[in-house]
Amino acid sequence: MRKLDDLRHSQLVGVKKIVENPACMLGMAMGLGKTGTALTAFRELLDTFQVTHILVIAPLLVAEETWPDEIDAWEHTSVLDYEVLTGPPDRREQRARRLPEVSIINTENVGWLVEFWGDDWPYDMVCIDEISRFKNPSKKTKPTKVAVQKAMDEAMRELPKGLTDEQIDAAVKKAVKKVKGNPTRFGALCSVRKRILRVIGLTGTMSPNGLLDIWSQFYLLDQGERLYGSFNQYRTRWFDSDYMGYRYTPRPGAFEQIVERIQDITLSMKTEDYVDMPPVIHNTIRVKLPPKVMAQYRKFEKTMLLEEHDIEAVNEGVLTGKLLQLANGSVYDEDGNVIEIHSLKLDALDSVIEEANGAPVLVAYSYQFDLEKLRKRYPKAEVVGEAPNLQKRWNNGEISILLAHPQSAGHGLNLQYGGCITVWYGLCWSLEYYQQLNKRLHRPGQKETVVIHHIVAEGTVDERVMAVLPEKDALQDALVEATKYREAS
Repeated sequence: MRKLDDLRHSQLVGVKKIVENPACMLGMAMGLGKTGTALTAFRELLDTFQVTHILVIAPLLVAEETWPDEIDAWEHTSVLDYEVLTGPPDRREQRARRLPEVSIINTENVGWLVEFWGDDWPYDMVCIDEISRFKNPSKKTKPTKVAVQKAMDEAMRELPKGLTDEQIDAAVKKAVKKVKGNPTRFGALCSVRKRILRVIGLTGTMSPNGLLDIWSQFYLLDQGERLYGSFNQYRTRWFDSDYMGYRYTPRPGAFEQIVERIQDITLSMKTEDYVDMPPVIHNTIRVKLPPKVMAQYRKFEKTMLLEEHDIEAVNEGVLTGKLLQLANGSVYDEDGNVIEIHSLKLDALDSVIEEANGAPVLVAYSYQFDLEKLRKRYPKAEVVGEAPNLQKRWNNGEISILLAHPQSAGHGLNLQYGGCITVWYGLCWSLEYYQQLNKRLHRPGQKETVVIHHIVAEGTVDERVMAVLPEKDALQDALVEATKYREAS
């Protein structure tokens, strides 16, 4: 069991930041020990009666495995009374009502918890692990088609006879406007924010896809004190849009002004500044599509129609997704059926696994059809989200092939003791998911050189993804550099 003296200097700096600031963003790079840092701060704040009930919000697997494991791993935090509020509603409700010192819930159930407590919200401190998952600034989801149709049907039933078509249309439109969506996770937290004394954000990727992502995260911290009280105000103040209003770019000087406003409550740290880490090798494995398939791809890209399989892309966004699917080896038709195209990436993965010679391999996939093909090819492979006791079994060398979707395995899992090989079977546009999944193996405790393979179909959208990710990374790195901790001279 680790002791308080085992905390690194970077972690002690983070503890001090949390304790001294009712709202703060702790942007510690993946692997620097955000969880242990936060738990140490919890213990101090509870012992000094500054808070009584702490809520931790984290991705599902992180909530169920990482936080409990980390609480039990430290001598000074193992005494904390905690409950994990996941699983069926009746179990969540029973554990929530016990109101321990620390309650841990998965991100998806935040809305449920807010509704469950209502006006009796009991948590005076909230710690949001991977706060970048709250980057959506919308407080409500769009109304579902079912809800809209229900409102229209009810409006039609209640209309008096003898109305004109124009009057009927007006009445139905009025009814539809009243239909509201459900609260988003951001909206749910906003509804109780004024009752919370302390809010801490933990992240390794503060602005994964650009500066627009950070507004909602900082709003949860300071309720708009630094970056305005609405997303539209923030966007209008520092961004220019294209003539269609679809793409926004920061104005000259916006980056520096935004950093200046958030710097007092933001602490960023880079792994390489504090921990000696083994090197990382990024390797690209190129596969060449057969001429016939490449001709189909080019025609599909140009005409938005894959005639051989009667598949049409209705817009550029859909087309890009379909092209990524095709590069992986299959395409979904409009009914959700899978059309098999090729298996070249599977063959390339075979070579990696063979060269690994029994060493564990972490494989990132993109689509459900990827998962099905991978399971068929490798029957003994296990899947993140399904494998029991995942962290312990992987780190004990009990899992040889682990299949992971970046959204389910990209945050918080400590897998550095079980392997050093990652393979991107299917690529993704999100820098956040990309960086986070890569850091499952390359984190403190890893002893071997980490190799990250990318299987790329030549001449396809795969190459565009590989070109765009470094551009996003440059902005992310700039923000970390501008807000990182520096020793006082």
